[in-house]
Amino acid sequence: MNFLLVFLPILINCNRYKITHSDYDRIKELIPKPHEVGLYNEITNNSDFLCSFEVNKEYDNSKEIKIIKLNNYDSGTSNNILPAIFCEISDIKCLTLIRLKLSKLPNQFKN
Repeated sequence: MNFLLVFLPILINCNRYKITHSDYDRIKELIPKPHEVGLYNEITNNSDFLCSFEVNKEYDNSKEIKIIKLNNYDSGTSNNILPAIFCEISDIKCLTLIRLKLSKLPNQFKN
């Protein structure tokens, strides 16, 4: 029974999100007023857009995000472009990118 008590808080604080070209309303749970920062344009302009990710919320309200699947291809390189939604989510402690071929990062990452 103690084993379950240790892992129960982790399961409660984990949410999975799947954002697609036609279903992107769940962004509102993570980003207040996403339409004001132009996040929908990146998604709606790409009919093949798919981003599936997991968010673990820590006790201090920080977030660990793991991108599970990404389909946001750059036509020039056939590699993925990291969506700008990850620049607008507050309190990201860790962003895990595993087995993703990225061609470029959003402008917010550039100095």
